[in-house]
Amino acid sequence: MIHALKEIVLQAGNLIRQGCHGDVWSKPGQSNFVTEYDVKVQRFLIERLGALSPGCTFVCEEEGLSENRIENGPAYIIDPIDGTTNFLCGLPFCGISVAFAQAEETKMGVVYNPFREELFWAEKGKGAYLNETPLKAVDRPLEKGVLNFSNAPYDVSLREAAFALEKAVYPHTMDIRELGSAALSLCYIAANRCVAYYSPGLCVWDYAAAACVLGEAGGVILCADGSPTAYRSHIPILGGVPQAAAEFLQIVEAQQ
Repeated sequence: MIHALKEIVLQAGNLIRQGCHGDVWSKPGQSNFVTEYDVKVQRFLIERLGALSPGCTFVCEEEGLSENRIENGPAYIIDPIDGTTNFLCGLPFCGISVAFAQAEETKMGVVYNPFREELFWAEKGKGAYLNETPLKAVDRPLEKGVLNFSNAPYDVSLREAAFALEKAVYPHTMDIRELGSAALSLCYIAANRCVAYYSPGLCVWDYAAAACVLGEAGGVILCADGSPTAYRSHIPILGGVPQAAAEFLQIVEAQQ
């Protein structure tokens, strides 16, 4: 099944590579955009994945499917374009994110950046890969790599605390970046391009697929208070290699 899932996501990437975002409109929150291609990709994925897994539930960012619940049956968790603002601005850093869950456990995750032709994927218990190259995250402290840090682009009420935390953690890092895609930022930890990622407010479709990739590569993903994510939305998310994540949590605790 993982091969079929990968192929469907690759085909969806062809829609994004058409290169024009089409119609654009805003959702609640500041700078929270959705494009014609977000909708096209989501509809394509639902059609193809629905045929692959009849009777499954879809939990998706767009078109009113965000409130669907992940229960005991099969479910797909979809973000059709994670990094829509990047897509709008012609920055080639956005990805399609699809996770498959069964009995409230993520079994597979696929995250695809069609502009770099990088397919991150994992199957529970079978490892993580970038295209066909196995991924193994190297455990190290914050100072040994870049921290990707999001400052709540959609929720202004979270920004002051986020900026304060960023200021506190900065001296402990090699440097800080904001790449604009949570899913890809988490996968970059698995690929040893950074040591950790933090966001003060993510939804399940932002992190579900990447969490599978990161976990299979030896990293961790949890809430910023150290609790499990449990498919929750609108929560602070921390991903990282174990040493960097533990160090980050100590800084969070010191800020409280």
